[in-house]
This record gives sequence, structure tokens and C-alpha cells, in this order.
Amino acid sequence: MRNFRNLLLLAGALLLPAALAADFELEDQVLLTDIDPATNNGRLGRAVAVGDDLVVMGAPEKSGGGAAYLFQVTSGRMLSFVREFDPQSSPSRYGGSLVIDGDWLAIGNASDDDPIELYERSGNDFVLRKVLQPPVVVGITIRGFGAAMDLDGDLLIVGDASANVGIVGNAGAVLIFRRDLGGANNWGLEAALTDDPPASGNSYGSAVAIGTDVAVVGDDSLERAVLYRRVASQWSPDGLLAPQALQSGDNFGGSVAAEGDIIAVGATNGNNADTPTNSGSVHIFERNQGGPNNFGQVAEVVGSQAEFIDEFGDNIQLRGGVLAVGSPGANRAYLFAPGAAGWSEVAVVAPPAVGFGNAEFGSAVDFFGGSLAVGADTWDDTSSADRYGAVFLFENPIFIRCGTFDAIFCDGFE
Repeated sequence: MRNFRNLLLLAGALLLPAALAADFELEDQVLLTDIDPATNNGRLGRAVAVGDDLVVMGAPEKSGGGAAYLFQVTSGRMLSFVREFDPQSSPSRYGGSLVIDGDWLAIGNASDDDPIELYERSGNDFVLRKVLQPPVVVGITIRGFGAAMDLDGDLLIVGDASANVGIVGNAGAVLIFRRDLGGANNWGLEAALTDDPPASGNSYGSAVAIGTDVAVVGDDSLERAVLYRRVASQWSPDGLLAPQALQSGDNFGGSVAAEGDIIAVGATNGNNADTPTNSGSVHIFERNQGGPNNFGQVAEVVGSQAEFIDEFGDNIQLRGGVLAVGSPGANRAYLFAPGAAGWSEVAVVAPPAVGFGNAEFGSAVDFFGGSLAVGADTWDDTSSADRYGAVFLFENPIFIRCGTFDAIFCDGFE
């Protein structure tokens, strides 16, 4: 694909401290037209997922019902095409949701009730293990299976904000599956969660995240994030996460992420940046804050290059204690990490200069082991017919080698 190795996007032009100037390099980029020169309007980069030297990217608007592609990161840190995934049903916006955790990959459709495909890694490829159909649940009608989902170990969480609950339309529902429940790699249904009480027109289930013993359900229409806890195989509601300095209209709950003892919740219209207003923020909660096993807020992060309505927090990922944040309204993506002084910004990246309008760079982000993949799903938006989309690979060589941003902790690093 196209190598932009010499483009250092964390440079003086981005007004970052000199110590961060070479942290991330843009190694490669993939346009949808690189894969299929005849296509258009596919929106490649609407979803991305990063594993150990593997990147999966979705183009849900591609003609034929969408597409998902697998790339390997070569030893030269380039994106090498491996294959296109073969949908196991008549797809509808296939590849609109993607998530990798460990050796497992889930591919979902961004609309309708098509199945979720679950793959297990084998070498530098993935092998299909399960075509997970929407389950039949008494009192719940699933209508949008797989548009929102997350993986953690043997657990898969799926949100459907359009689900009908009883006679209440569009009340939302959340389903939790366990890998070996009902047989090896069966991914059986462990829990079905609904709002209490179900209400029409909220966005319960539009954003979901899962950890070892917690699940988080976002609802930005009511500006809340509902916490659930697991004891044995039983999931029970455990109240709402309590953000500090929340203002009406912040859109808190539009995105959620969870890992270990950390939960992050996006507020894409948050007003807490110094300037300008409505630029977005992400609230970070940690376990055992405010009481044993309680998740209390420890930080609220904003982008150093905030813009008015820049959609900071539109999508977020927690990986290895690092928070990746997309800001597609400003064509930026950020990384934050905890330190002695709390959570702070460690990187901000932008796309190469272009002559067209907003490319939605930051429409999807994922980070793993020093590799940051950023989607720009309207890349080359010179006309409404040219929403090809693109995915960019940035890398931090210190983190790849050391497992940290600070080389001091890497013995023998040169």
C-alpha cells in the first residue's frame, strides 16, 4: 500500500511538546480504491480492529452489503493485504462493527438482525468458529443485532438500541454471550439485560463494553452509563456511573470502554475543555474509588487541539491501560495514559494534508502494542459519490519494543 514513513505527524506544526515530536510515525495507509479500484462510497474505516500485527477494517457501505478486510503488519511495518472476509449470510452493512480481543475476532453488521461472525486466530489469519444468530428471548424482539458489541476473554456483549421489550418499541436490550456455554466455542446466551423500566426512544444499548466482571451500557439520550456486575453467572444492575461536572447536553454515554479496573465514557458534546465549548470529553472511572469495588471518576480528559463540535469521544478503546479517542469532527485521534500526575495526553495524530473537506479521520480507532489504527470513513469526500474511506497505521517504536511509552523502562533499548 502507500508508504508515508517520512511523514511525522507529531511535529512542530501540531504544536506538541518537543519530547513527543517523534512518538508516532505514519507508516502506511489503505484506501478502499487500493483494494477495489472500481468501487466508491464504501466508507472504509467506519470500523477498525487491531490485534498482534493484524488489522481488520470494515467498509459497511460498499456495494453488495458491505465488506471487511484483513491486513498483516509486515516486519517493515507496512500493511499487507491478506484477504476479504466472506459473509456467511446476506449482509447488511457488513463490517460496520469489529472487535478483536486476544485470539478472537467478531464481525457484525451495522444494521438489521444479521448474525455476528466469530473467528479464532490461526497464524496470520482467522478461522470461522461460530455464526451467532440473534437469539430468541421471551419478551424481547431483537432488531439490530451486532451494531454495538465488545469482547473480553470468553465474553461477548451485544447492544441493540432498537430492540422491542414487551409492548415497548425501541426500548433497547443488551445480550451477553459466553464462549463455551452450551459446548466448545458455542457462544451461548448468558444474560439478557433491559432498562428498568423499558422506555421508548432512549438509546439504551447503543454503546456497550464488557470486562471480566462488569458490563457498561451507554445511553446518551438520557446522558447515563449503566453499570452491571457479574457474580458467578448472574448479571445484576449496579447503578449508574457518576460523572463529575456533567452539564446538560454533554451527550455522556455515547461511547463506552472497559478494561480491568478502568471504565471510560465519552461525552461528545462535553464543555469542559478550556476552549472552545462543545468540543467533547471522556470521563475515566477506576475501581475502588469512593468505596470498595466502587467505580468513581478519577479524570476527565479533553483534546489538546479541541475544536468546536469536534466529536471528541465519538469512539474510544481501552487497550493495555491506554485510552484511544477518536475526534472525527476535527480529523484527529488521541492517546491518553495514566502516570504519576494522573491521566494525560501522550499522543495526537492527524492525516496527511488534503485538498477536500472533512474526511472524518477518527471515525474509528484501535490501539494494540504500539500500533494505532485510525479510520477516516469519508476520505476523498470531493463529492457525495466519493466516500471511499481510508485506514491509517501509526506506530510508536519505543512502545512496540518496550511495552511502554518511556524507554527508561526498557533495558537495552537503543
